[in-house]
Amino acid sequence: MRLIDKTPYLSEKGQINLIDRLQSLLQFGPSWFQQLDAQKVVISRLEKQLDNKYMLIRNVTLPNSDIMLPLILLGPQGIYLLNVTHLRGVYQAKHEDWGTLEGEVFKPASINLLVRTARLGRALEVYLKRQGHEAQSVEPVLVAADPGLHVDSVRPIVRVVLSDAIDRFAASLKQAQPVLSTAAILDLVERIQSPRQKADEPPAEPAPAARPPAPQAPADRRAPVFDPNAQGVVQPEEPAAPGPEPEAGYDTGMPYFDAPPETPPAPPKKKGGFLGMSGKQAAALGCMGLFWVCVIAGFIVYLFLTNQIPLP
Repeated sequence: MRLIDKTPYLSEKGQINLIDRLQSLLQFGPSWFQQLDAQKVVISRLEKQLDNKYMLIRNVTLPNSDIMLPLILLGPQGIYLLNVTHLRGVYQAKHEDWGTLEGEVFKPASINLLVRTARLGRALEVYLKRQGHEAQSVEPVLVAADPGLHVDSVRPIVRVVLSDAIDRFAASLKQAQPVLSTAAILDLVERIQSPRQKADEPPAEPAPAARPPAPQAPADRRAPVFDPNAQGVVQPEEPAAPGPEPEAGYDTGMPYFDAPPETPPAPPKKKGGFLGMSGKQAAALGCMGLFWVCVIAGFIVYLFLTNQIPLP
């Protein structure tokens, strides 16, 4: 199996230096390095089973997008999108639901690996169709790298391959009916890495300028009337003078609506109360004045009681 590694921040020796490690940590999150280690485990297992007829593209970003595809396996049997997980524990994959089992209680996971794998496969399939490979379908596969992951599968939306079944998965590929030739596989690999540019189309010819409309006869000019019983051309009759306009309420055959009578503006309301204030405002002002009067009176009584002001 031939491997094409497009992993970001990865050197030719397969290592990531300290600066690139910090950048990848900020860009992809703390689980990025665990996913890389899980991919290495799956790649080493596939290399032992598949020959050079198979191509594996690792962590390639689709051109003109931010979608990174983990593993793309291309062989005579078709195209497979492998999403490798490093999780361990007991999970359940039922239709499109992915989560853990705590006793008999299903708890959905924060990241649905089934839906993510299906979307990655769909993104690759749509990209290949835009590149002209409409007949090629992509099969999404969720692969477990850790032997400690157990999945209870109930007709999941994607194929789930556990760690102890990776060898059987590779063996089943070699036994399937081939559908792709070597030339088609190489063309797919090239299209995934670099999209095919559309040929430049010749510029469209400018549309002819619209001709100006022919002059029309005035509206009051009428064509002559030919009478077969008369000699020559009979001039058209003059239109009858318009009659008087119908009076109001006369039925002209057209719907009309009487204008509603104008409502005279309401006279401005006179402000009542004390100094133009409402009753609530006047009451609030009176309470505030009474409060300050009590405060001043209490202060004066305090001065008298402390003999600071002599009594008369």
